[in-house]
Amino acid sequence: MRYFHFAQFALGIGFLLCGVFYFVVFVSSEESTTMDTLLYILGPGGAGYMIPKYWVTKRLQQRQQEIEEGFPDSLDMMLTCVEAGQSLDQSIVRVASEIKASYPALAEEFEIVSQQMKAGKDKSNVLGDMGERCGVQDISSFVTVLIQSQTFGTSIGDALRVYAGEMRDKRVMRAEEKANKLPTKMFDPESPYAPGVARNEQAVDATLVGHRLMHAGEYELAIDAFERAAVTHGLTSDILLGIGSASLGLGRLQTAERLLRQALDQDEFSPEIWNNLGVVLMELGETSEASQSFQRAYALDDGASDSIRDNLRFALEKLENPEYNEDNDQNYKLVRRGSSDYLIRQIP
Repeated sequence: MRYFHFAQFALGIGFLLCGVFYFVVFVSSEESTTMDTLLYILGPGGAGYMIPKYWVTKRLQQRQQEIEEGFPDSLDMMLTCVEAGQSLDQSIVRVASEIKASYPALAEEFEIVSQQMKAGKDKSNVLGDMGERCGVQDISSFVTVLIQSQTFGTSIGDALRVYAGEMRDKRVMRAEEKANKLPTKMFDPESPYAPGVARNEQAVDATLVGHRLMHAGEYELAIDAFERAAVTHGLTSDILLGIGSASLGLGRLQTAERLLRQALDQDEFSPEIWNNLGVVLMELGETSEASQSFQRAYALDDGASDSIRDNLRFALEKLENPEYNEDNDQNYKLVRRGSSDYLIRQIP
């Protein structure tokens, strides 16, 4: 805290002196008024004093957004751990280690909780402190659910299952809300001020833009492009395939699996969807089911894709020998309809 106040003091004084120097050297004259003097001298000083507060506020908002985005995935993983027989303390430790690469801020909060529990601090107080530190409503509600479950002796697994379902639905609603707001934010294509659109030419399909961004490894931007395409075309199987594949590239395995299974509900004869679902299942450790997905993709594709064949070969080798790892660097291959492959060398 003292560094924050020091930065405010130092920048305030520094900008104030710069304002004095600028006013004396470049502005000061017989025609200068008192208002001009105050504007050129106190203005920079006030700006310098507010810069640290602005920076801290922006960092806080970014951290809260990261926690809010990663919380549904962490809940799904925590539910899986609890249902597998682990205690709440063990599941928190496991979730913190698994999401550290994708959501470091949320992983740090879970690590603090686990360390405080190991130190013997009361679990209710630890969880309450977490909700207060994060400043996110979803976290506060989650803490309340856990405390009530512990107080009344109800099953933590049942409480997590219900709340995880609510968080998934809430994330879908946020995505739909963003999609519904897009048309009102877009310029009229016939307007001369519409950016990036040639009036006499057809605009590039957002789905194609999403695939190009996927190929470039820009998964967050790809998801934004696919969401724009959903506004025009709806949530087709191709768009669900694109968003699910991009989520896989970001390490959001549960989200990717759910979206790809939704795509299969619309088009169960797509080899691309079966292949990419197999890659997700391989990352989740479901080798047997992954090999079945690759076999289905290979059959539907008539063996035309080398990428699907390579994925199937690796899955079968892994199924027969769990320690198998070709060259210790297996390249999973995501495919899309009618064109190039996406190579996922390392999933966060």
